[in-house]
Amino acid sequence: MLKLSRTVRATALTLGTLGFVGVPAASAAEVVVPGKCYVTVPGTGSQIIPVTVTGLAPSQNVQLSLLVKDRVVSGIPSLTADATGGIISSIDGWTSGLGTGPTRSTKASVVVSDLATGAAVGQTDFKVSNVGFKVDGAFKRGNVKRVWEISGLASLTESQGGGKVYYAHYFKGSKKVGKQRLGKSTDACGYIRVKKPLLPFRKRGSFKVVVQASTVYNPDLFSVGGTVTAS
Repeated sequence: MLKLSRTVRATALTLGTLGFVGVPAASAAEVVVPGKCYVTVPGTGSQIIPVTVTGLAPSQNVQLSLLVKDRVVSGIPSLTADATGGIISSIDGWTSGLGTGPTRSTKASVVVSDLATGAAVGQTDFKVSNVGFKVDGAFKRGNVKRVWEISGLASLTESQGGGKVYYAHYFKGSKKVGKQRLGKSTDACGYIRVKKPLLPFRKRGSFKVVVQASTVYNPDLFSVGGTVTAS
């Protein structure tokens, strides 16, 4: 079970028109992305990345490129600055290119390039990650410690760069039957890898587990999870 608390859209974008020349040491434009981390759910959608650009020439034509690990993964082929040399836009429908499982925070950049010359005139860096949940199921007993790995819980409106304590909330049907503290996320996108028991109680069977950055379960919070089984 994967849940995004923000509206997500999966929109295809052709990248063949996106040229890229590395940003120079001194950039003419200022590029601002407000969040420290943006996440994507593989096969489902991604958070919109707002972009504000200032310091361009009036009516200058530029393109935006979104890079992950220095590889272009999305962008906008053509934008025109207003009379003040500014642009307000956003990038959506992007994919991280990081696979489908939990991932640590990974460097991403938005680069602004002059459309006529291809020269980069501004850049800003931040982090991206997948929303992911994984528990090592090698052991059947619920009290045996195994590896929990979670990523992507640090959304723009929530943890503002990680550092929140995560809790696993357990349900049997619609009834909550337990809770376990997993620990504190360690990077900008809320990645955590810890060893904890599969179940914090002496019971057998299958249970739904929901991981949140909250000690009290809230169905409206950003969350990940799945089903765990102990025998």
